[in-house]
Amino acid sequence: MVSIFVGFATVFGPVFGMKGGLVYCIDVDDIMQELGYSHRLEEWRMFTDSSKLSLNAVLLHNIDMLPSIRVGYAAHMNKTYEKMTQLLQCIKFRTVLVAIVW
Repeated sequence: MVSIFVGFATVFGPVFGMKGGLVYCIDVDDIMQELGYSHRLEEWRMFTDSSKLSLNAVLLHNIDMLPSIRVGYAAHMNKTYEKMTQLLQCIKFRTVLVAIVW
């Protein structure tokens, strides 16, 4: 299991950043390319979910032919307007995504 994590960190580590407890994808295009997917805006949507303990954001393929891609995560952070704004700014929402599913 450790070798899988080390491989993940080596490949995807530079694509993720951290800001105030929020881990987010810095460049969605890079992660898509690394996974071998084309990043066509009209084919992906972002789904956000929160519980008492965490906030998650994933990209979902519109036709569900490809797996979801996590682009944001924060422990001990629930979904508020301020936190969602911070998440969307970190992942550069306007340049990479089209639709949000709440």
